Amino acid sequence: MLKSQLIEKITKKQRYLSKADVTSCVNLIIDTMTKHLSKKSDNPGRNRIEIRGFGSFSLHYRRSHIARNPKNGDTFFTREKFAVHYKMGKEMRELINQSPSIQD
Repeated sequence: MLKSQLIEKITKKQRYLSKADVTSCVNLIIDTMTKHLSKKSDNPGRNRIEIRGFGSFSLHYRRSHIARNPKNGDTFFTREKFAVHYKMGKEMRELINQSPSIQD
């Protein structure tokens, strides 16, 4: 689902809110989460965001390592970085596992 599709769904369900209001709220939530996760802290748990039933977002440190270009076989070092890690909540996991499986 795209952000624009999310805004449309919320606008249809909450008819008393204008599309501009819903857009502002969705952008505010995403901006707040981004700013919170981007704050560097000595305590990694402080950068964690938990939405009960949905899941949690946290930062994981990725060390620099040797990688290989599959096209030409050249090796290079990747940069160290932080990556956002999402862990699904219990209710979300149970809901997804209850869904009928998709058959090809």
